[in-house]
Amino acid sequence: MEIAARRFDCKHGDGNLEFLAEISVLSNLKHKNSVSIIGFCDEVDEMMIVTMYEATGSLGRYINSSNLTWKQRLRICVGLAHALSSIHYDEGRDYGIIHCNITSDPILLDENGEAKLFSFEFSIQQSVNYKDQVCPCEHTGIMGCVDPAIEKTGGVTHKLDIYSFDVVF
Repeated sequence: MEIAARRFDCKHGDGNLEFLAEISVLSNLKHKNSVSIIGFCDEVDEMMIVTMYEATGSLGRYINSSNLTWKQRLRICVGLAHALSSIHYDEGRDYGIIHCNITSDPILLDENGEAKLFSFEFSIQQSVNYKDQVCPCEHTGIMGCVDPAIEKTGGVTHKLDIYSFDVVF
Protein backbone atom coordinates (compact mmCIF):
# COMPACT_ATOMS: atom_id res chain seq x y z
CA MET A 1 0.00 0.00 0.00
CA GLU A 2 1.31 3.41 -0.96
CA ILE A 3 0.30 6.63 0.79
CA ALA A 4 0.34 10.33 0.01
CA ALA A 5 0.74 13.07 2.60
CA ARG A 6 -0.62 16.54 1.98
CA ARG A 7 0.63 19.39 4.14
CA PHE A 8 -1.29 22.55 4.92
CA ASP A 9 0.47 25.85 5.65
CA CYS A 10 0.01 26.54 9.34
CA LYS A 11 2.87 28.97 10.03
CA HIS A 12 0.61 32.00 9.62
CA GLY A 13 -2.69 30.36 10.56
CA ASP A 14 -3.48 29.74 6.89
CA GLY A 15 -5.25 26.58 5.92
CA ASN A 16 -7.11 25.84 9.15
CA LEU A 17 -10.58 25.99 7.60
CA GLU A 18 -9.46 24.17 4.47
CA PHE A 19 -7.79 21.45 6.56
CA LEU A 20 -10.93 20.91 8.64
CA ALA A 21 -13.17 20.90 5.54
CA GLU A 22 -10.99 18.29 3.86
CA ILE A 23 -10.92 16.01 6.92
CA SER A 24 -14.66 16.36 7.44
CA VAL A 25 -15.43 15.34 3.87
CA LEU A 26 -12.85 12.57 3.47
CA SER A 27 -13.65 10.92 6.79
CA ASN A 28 -17.28 10.41 5.71
CA LEU A 29 -16.72 9.72 2.03
CA LYS A 30 -16.41 6.16 0.78
CA HIS A 31 -16.54 5.89 -2.98
CA LYS A 32 -14.33 4.13 -5.52
CA ASN A 33 -13.90 7.38 -7.47
CA SER A 34 -12.75 9.44 -4.48
CA VAL A 35 -9.47 9.25 -2.59
CA SER A 36 -9.50 7.38 0.72
CA ILE A 37 -8.25 8.95 3.93
CA ILE A 38 -5.94 6.95 6.17
CA GLY A 39 -5.39 9.55 8.87
CA PHE A 40 -4.34 13.08 9.70
CA CYS A 41 -2.03 15.06 11.94
CA ASP A 42 -3.16 18.25 13.67
CA GLU A 43 -0.29 19.44 15.82
CA VAL A 44 0.81 22.94 16.76
CA ASP A 45 3.13 23.40 13.77
CA GLU A 46 1.93 20.59 11.53
CA MET A 47 -1.31 19.92 9.69
CA MET A 48 -1.23 16.97 7.32
CA ILE A 49 -3.71 14.58 5.73
CA VAL A 50 -2.60 11.09 4.74
CA THR A 51 -4.52 9.33 1.95
CA MET A 52 -4.09 6.24 -0.16
CA TYR A 53 -1.80 6.99 -3.07
CA GLU A 54 -3.93 5.79 -5.94
CA ALA A 55 -2.72 7.92 -8.81
CA THR A 56 -0.27 8.22 -11.63
CA GLY A 57 -0.97 11.96 -11.86
CA SER A 58 -3.74 14.49 -12.23
CA LEU A 59 -5.97 14.76 -15.27
CA GLY A 60 -4.39 18.18 -15.85
CA ARG A 61 -1.16 16.39 -16.67
CA TYR A 62 -2.80 14.27 -19.37
CA ILE A 63 -5.81 16.18 -20.68
CA ASN A 64 -4.03 17.79 -23.64
CA SER A 65 -2.13 14.65 -24.55
CA SER A 66 -2.89 13.05 -27.89
CA ASN A 67 -2.25 9.71 -26.12
CA LEU A 68 -5.47 10.11 -24.11
CA THR A 69 -8.04 8.36 -26.30
CA TRP A 70 -11.74 9.22 -26.49
CA LYS A 71 -12.54 5.92 -24.82
CA GLN A 72 -10.25 6.82 -21.90
CA ARG A 73 -11.76 10.32 -21.70
CA LEU A 74 -15.25 8.84 -21.57
CA ARG A 75 -14.20 6.46 -18.79
CA ILE A 76 -12.77 9.39 -16.82
CA CYS A 77 -15.97 11.39 -17.36
CA VAL A 78 -18.14 8.52 -16.14
CA GLY A 79 -15.92 7.99 -13.07
CA LEU A 80 -16.03 11.68 -12.18
CA ALA A 81 -19.80 11.77 -12.74
CA HIS A 82 -20.14 8.87 -10.28
CA ALA A 83 -17.95 10.69 -7.74
CA LEU A 84 -20.00 13.89 -8.07
CA SER A 85 -23.26 11.98 -7.76
CA SER A 86 -21.92 10.37 -4.60
CA ILE A 87 -20.88 13.63 -2.95
CA HIS A 88 -24.05 15.45 -4.00
CA TYR A 89 -26.68 12.77 -3.31
CA ASP A 90 -25.37 9.87 -1.19
CA GLU A 91 -28.44 8.47 0.57
CA GLY A 92 -26.39 7.51 3.62
CA ARG A 93 -25.84 11.16 4.60
CA ASP A 94 -28.25 13.92 5.53
CA TYR A 95 -26.12 16.45 3.69
CA GLY A 96 -24.67 16.89 0.25
CA ILE A 97 -21.19 18.15 -0.54
CA ILE A 98 -20.45 20.89 -3.06
CA HIS A 99 -16.82 20.43 -4.15
CA CYS A 100 -16.40 24.06 -5.37
CA ASN A 101 -13.13 23.41 -7.19
CA ILE A 102 -13.70 21.02 -10.09
CA THR A 103 -10.85 21.50 -12.54
CA SER A 104 -8.51 19.00 -14.17
CA ASP A 105 -6.06 19.19 -11.24
CA PRO A 106 -8.14 17.66 -8.39
CA ILE A 107 -9.03 14.71 -10.61
CA LEU A 108 -6.42 12.02 -10.20
CA LEU A 109 -6.00 9.07 -12.53
CA ASP A 110 -5.03 5.69 -11.13
CA GLU A 111 -2.96 3.07 -12.95
CA ASN A 112 -6.13 1.81 -14.70
CA GLY A 113 -7.15 5.28 -15.88
CA GLU A 114 -9.97 5.52 -13.30
CA ALA A 115 -10.81 8.99 -12.03
CA LYS A 116 -10.28 9.72 -8.31
CA LEU A 117 -11.67 13.01 -6.97
CA PHE A 118 -9.72 14.75 -4.22
CA SER A 119 -8.92 18.22 -2.88
CA PHE A 120 -12.04 18.97 -0.85
CA GLU A 121 -10.55 21.90 1.07
CA PHE A 122 -12.98 24.42 -0.47
CA SER A 123 -16.02 22.15 -0.24
CA ILE A 124 -19.29 23.07 1.41
CA GLN A 125 -21.62 20.71 3.23
CA GLN A 126 -25.29 21.50 2.71
CA SER A 127 -28.37 19.84 4.21
CA VAL A 128 -30.24 17.68 1.71
CA ASN A 129 -33.38 19.60 2.70
CA TYR A 130 -31.82 22.74 1.16
CA LYS A 131 -29.82 21.20 -1.68
CA ASP A 132 -31.41 23.36 -4.37
CA GLN A 133 -31.07 26.59 -2.41
CA VAL A 134 -28.15 28.92 -2.87
CA CYS A 135 -25.45 28.56 -0.24
CA PRO A 136 -23.71 31.91 0.32
CA CYS A 137 -19.93 31.68 0.11
CA GLU A 138 -16.82 33.31 -1.21
CA HIS A 139 -16.13 31.08 -4.17
CA THR A 140 -12.50 30.14 -4.77
CA GLY A 141 -12.73 28.27 -8.07
CA ILE A 142 -10.66 28.85 -11.16
CA MET A 143 -11.95 31.53 -13.53
CA GLY A 144 -13.38 29.94 -16.65
CA CYS A 145 -14.58 26.91 -14.67
CA VAL A 146 -16.96 28.93 -12.49
CA ASP A 147 -20.66 29.16 -13.20
CA PRO A 148 -21.48 32.80 -14.12
CA ALA A 149 -24.71 32.46 -12.09
CA ILE A 150 -22.60 32.81 -8.92
CA GLU A 151 -22.27 36.55 -9.53
CA LYS A 152 -26.05 36.89 -9.79
CA THR A 153 -26.94 34.75 -6.78
CA GLY A 154 -23.98 35.50 -4.50
CA GLY A 155 -23.55 31.82 -3.68
CA VAL A 156 -23.39 28.27 -4.95
CA THR A 157 -25.45 25.12 -5.35
CA HIS A 158 -24.36 21.65 -6.45
CA LYS A 159 -24.92 22.94 -10.00
CA LEU A 160 -21.56 24.74 -9.72
CA ASP A 161 -19.78 21.37 -9.77
CA ILE A 162 -21.83 20.24 -12.76
CA TYR A 163 -21.01 23.43 -14.66
CA SER A 164 -17.29 23.06 -13.86
CA PHE A 165 -17.39 19.38 -14.86
CA ASP A 166 -18.74 20.44 -18.25
CA VAL A 167 -16.02 23.06 -18.69
CA VAL A 168 -13.25 20.58 -17.86
CA PHE A 169 -14.47 18.12 -20.49
